Amino acid sequence: MNAAKVISDSIVGKDFQTVIINNDPYTIYPPTIHRIAGAISCLSSVNVGDCKSFDDVFSFFKDINMQARALSWMISDDESLTDKLNKGTFDDVSKALSVAFSLVSTEVFLQAVNLTRNAIQLAAKEKL
Repeated sequence: MNAAKVISDSIVGKDFQTVIINNDPYTIYPPTIHRIAGAISCLSSVNVGDCKSFDDVFSFFKDINMQARALSWMISDDESLTDKLNKGTFDDVSKALSVAFSLVSTEVFLQAVNLTRNAIQLAAKEKL
């Protein structure tokens, strides 16, 4: 039954979330792979360890700018909103980022983070 609702909402355009940052509303739609990759790129320097949920993951972030950049990717497909989002509170930005990623499977997100980290490590290794 839940899958039918998700598909129906997607077809009629109800599959979005609205968040408020610094009294400004932002609409977040289910992210494309491009948006997810951009956001993960902003967050990839943080080791998420054995996190099982988005709340666990976001507890590792201490830098609002890092989160604002990632949230900008999830909202606008680039970092153009970073300065505006940085004017919000740390909690508001963190919660909004959690909402944005809740539109993506946790398992997919954590796999993407690990793949990004592995790709960076491979690129940085010295060839023998």
